[in-house]
Amino acid sequence: MTDIAGSREATLAGLYRLRGAVERLEIRREAVEGLATELAFLHARSRQSGSAEGRAELVQLERAHARARDELQKAELGERECELALQRSLAELAGLERIELARLENRVARAARKEDEGGERPRRGRFAAGGGGT
Repeated sequence: MTDIAGSREATLAGLYRLRGAVERLEIRREAVEGLATELAFLHARSRQSGSAEGRAELVQLERAHARARDELQKAELGERECELALQRSLAELAGLERIELARLENRVARAARKEDEGGERPRRGRFAAGGGGT
């Protein structure tokens, strides 16, 4: 049982780390999307101005826009990878919980069989021998 509890705790810790990573990726994606929108606006405005300075700015904006698009794709890929890892962790956690539940059910069934076989077992603890807990 200790092994399962340790595995469960490790899985939960991994789950929380993955959730944090997904949240960070979402924030990063939103920032990149905002930058891409701003760059697209500046790109359109630069196209409208026909000066050499405007064309140079346009080239810089196109490069920045391409970098922002690449960053967005990387963030989305990282988010998908985190989601898959999160799903695997949740499945592992559910499996560990099923194992623990089965063990507990077996213990309850064994205790019930012992009680049926040997009559009432002696009580232990606060309420033993009819003593109240108050």
